[in-house]
Amino acid sequence: MNLQRENDFSDHLGNCFGLPRALHVGLAPVGGARFSATRLLGHASHAQSRLVAIPPLDAYLLTLYLADTEHCDVGPDGRETEIRRYRRGSMCLIDLAGGASIRLFRPIDAICFYMPRALFDEIGQRFETPLPAGLRCLRGIPDRVVWNIGNALCSEIERAESEHDGKAGLKPPNLQMIGHVAIAVCSHLMQTYAAQGEADGTPPEYLGPFQEKAVVEYLADHFAEAVASPDLAAELVGDLAALCDLSREHFLHRFRNTTGRTLERWMEEFHLGKAREILARGGGPIAEVIRACGLKDEPRIREALALAHAGVTPPTLN
Repeated sequence: MNLQRENDFSDHLGNCFGLPRALHVGLAPVGGARFSATRLLGHASHAQSRLVAIPPLDAYLLTLYLADTEHCDVGPDGRETEIRRYRRGSMCLIDLAGGASIRLFRPIDAICFYMPRALFDEIGQRFETPLPAGLRCLRGIPDRVVWNIGNALCSEIERAESEHDGKAGLKPPNLQMIGHVAIAVCSHLMQTYAAQGEADGTPPEYLGPFQEKAVVEYLADHFAEAVASPDLAAELVGDLAALCDLSREHFLHRFRNTTGRTLERWMEEFHLGKAREILARGGGPIAEVIRACGLKDEPRIREALALAHAGVTPPTLN
């Protein structure tokens, strides 16, 4: 359970990226299912791309990007998809049941969480949490909770590395903290990204992973316009629907199924996240930040930002 350099497949993820000395930490936080986190720092370029191949496993893999990168998917037949950019702060979540393969075209700076299906079962049983049928595939989606957890874990891994004394090996990280992180990540994914059916039992209509990625990036890129025009959400629906090759009605239905929010609520929470970032940097009075981020000056908004400014995690807006 100490910080180590790869052992058992959950501890061999670095090898798949051509990084056999990648730092990682692994432990079984609940029962026998082993969680691991691997810190990836590796070079790649368009001239010297890097093929990454992970075998089929009964597990999920969550990758949090700490810097922008670019890669394409590689199918079982070797065909490569278009190269896509993955932004700093975004994450990918994939089911490894069929394995996974990508080709990197830019350096990777990321942390990967390996989570066996059995671990989700153990967490569900321990905490009496309803188990989802599965988790949705995510590509390049920002998630503030995962970002905060991932950075905290990176700091712990790097702390242990910095205390290497050359004789006793790497000093162990805080395993209790890492166990809490493992449970927190899995619980968050189960609550936020569960694949669920409609009320009548039919499969829901979601945006595809790359449709969702394109929509989220489009909205992020148009943040400044949204601040200047608070009613932009309604104007954007046509553009977003066309981006996904859907009618306006189908787009809105699938967006809500996929994110669990209406487009207006998603944009409000995105702007609220921007406001929290500004406050964290000491960006001025709350009233000014609210205006700068295009938010409505309402009591619930002020309360959420006041809590964030005081270092308290605010509840989800209702």
